Amino acid sequence: VTSLQHLPCPWVKPKLDELYDLEWVELPIPRNVSPMDEQFFEMTSIADDGTVVGVGKVNGEAGVVRLRPGSTQWEMMLKDGIGPRITPDGSAIFAEVFASGGPECDPSCRRIQVWRPDVGWQPLPVDAFQSYVVYGISKNGNWVFGKGAYGEREGVNAWKWSVETGEMLLQSPLIGIPYGISDDGNVLVGGGRRFTGGGTQYPGLQWTGGESVLALTDAEAGQELGWASVCNRDCSLIFGSGWSVIDPIQSFSYSPWLMRASGEVTYLDVPEIEGFGGIAVVDSSADGGLVAGTYGYFNVDAGLFVPEGWLWTQGTGMVLLQPIIDEYQFSDTWERNLRDISTNGRLLLFPGWEPSLDPRVMTQYRAAILRLKPRR
Repeated sequence: VTSLQHLPCPWVKPKLDELYDLEWVELPIPRNVSPMDEQFFEMTSIADDGTVVGVGKVNGEAGVVRLRPGSTQWEMMLKDGIGPRITPDGSAIFAEVFASGGPECDPSCRRIQVWRPDVGWQPLPVDAFQSYVVYGISKNGNWVFGKGAYGEREGVNAWKWSVETGEMLLQSPLIGIPYGISDDGNVLVGGGRRFTGGGTQYPGLQWTGGESVLALTDAEAGQELGWASVCNRDCSLIFGSGWSVIDPIQSFSYSPWLMRASGEVTYLDVPEIEGFGGIAVVDSSADGGLVAGTYGYFNVDAGLFVPEGWLWTQGTGMVLLQPIIDEYQFSDTWERNLRDISTNGRLLLFPGWEPSLDPRVMTQYRAAILRLKPRR
């Protein structure tokens, strides 16, 4: 009997609502009023105080819009702007605008504008490429990064920028796209494409100092990892999905994963999902303690393939959010895409729309925020 005294106590992972009080806040997206006036609203980014930016229509004009906490009125920030992202403290907004065209740039070329409250909108001082797309902002808001096109430098299409350094280019032997950056700007993670005789591979990549490019690998499994989607504030934790080449026999070859600075790789357990059709990582908190993403499944009742959100913490493991939203009756049914989370991991932004099988029915856009309030 005495040999049993050191047996561990049984432990069960806590549920999400045992760790957090949950609050669902539906954003005031205007309803459609006529077939000629569809109210397009697509939210893309959230600040730590709950300020949301996206694209939408205000007084008949389309462009970058902003909604501040507690307000019901959308502000038009940049007419005809697209792809806005807001810094965590809300002090700057980056957005893209279509260039006017010309001999060196067709009408699809994009330029970047940055908004600050003291000076308004100004062009971002970058010029290595003829067209730019913003892919992300660092957790501290000091760095913005993305992809360029139609430049003179063959094989180079990724860039980063800060006020202190200006524009810097990222070397890559592949067609590389960055998706996450450390607060000091020294490390970026993302993915690339490699064309082989057996098909296309999608390896995860890490840039260090802009010059050194490393393909991310699971050394224990002897496999190259797929695209990295995000990292924490110093990129000591990197999150991504699957392998560069999926193995149908190995289920975790398409699962989300976590890579630590030691190179150790942990695959996140994915709950059984009826009609499952793919999963991806979207964002993480600044400390990497909370990770969120999307998954898709086929809704038999609605006859539609729909997206939903999930989150993961060390304590809870992966949690599917659709059952929780339904259990608490937070919302009616609509196609929710988890798009962004705040750097403290307390605010999750869901844009989406109401599904319809009737082509005569206009799309009704929706958006909401799920607040996680830690229980003391």
